Amino acid sequence: HVQIYVRAQAGHGAGILVGGDASPTIKNCRIRFCQAEITGAGLLVLSGFPTLSNTVFERNAAVFGAGAGMLIGSRAHFRSCTFVQNVASLEGGALFISQASVAGFFSSFTQNSAGNAGGAITLVEGNLQLESCLVTGNIAGALSADVYLLGKADDFQSRNTTFADNVVTTHEQDVDMGLEGALRQQFSDGLDFGGGN
Repeated sequence: HVQIYVRAQAGHGAGILVGGDASPTIKNCRIRFCQAEITGAGLLVLSGFPTLSNTVFERNAAVFGAGAGMLIGSRAHFRSCTFVQNVASLEGGALFISQASVAGFFSSFTQNSAGNAGGAITLVEGNLQLESCLVTGNIAGALSADVYLLGKADDFQSRNTTFADNVVTTHEQDVDMGLEGALRQQFSDGLDFGGGN
């Protein structure tokens, strides 16, 4: 078991920075209290393909992707990981994905927040697959407290994933139905939104 919580600070990737052709396997770790001035406080993937399992990202802070950030051309797999109480001042409390590919299996995204959008996750023209995950109790200041998608609708796939109790805190909450509302209208098969309907 590895714990990374020395209040690490950096411009990018304060906890773990993955670049080059690196494809590390990270298991049974806790990445806590890291701060990045820009992206990926807990983990930043510039290139390469890390695989993470049973890893906790907790109370990290950044402008984008407080828990983790994946940038252009990178890939990452998260299995049985927990993202909790990560805070992004702009977007992607737990994850910020920009032109990258991420798959999450049996993972939870709870009580993360973003000042603008994507309390849990922001996806910008990349690919995100969630299977058997929990996305709950996340907060955003303006748009989509769960998953904020900038790109094509088919960039995001979800199966057997629960979205519940995610909250947008401004008046735009009435206008922006977020992912939960959009998926309820179009793709309700195999998803559990909690609270009925």
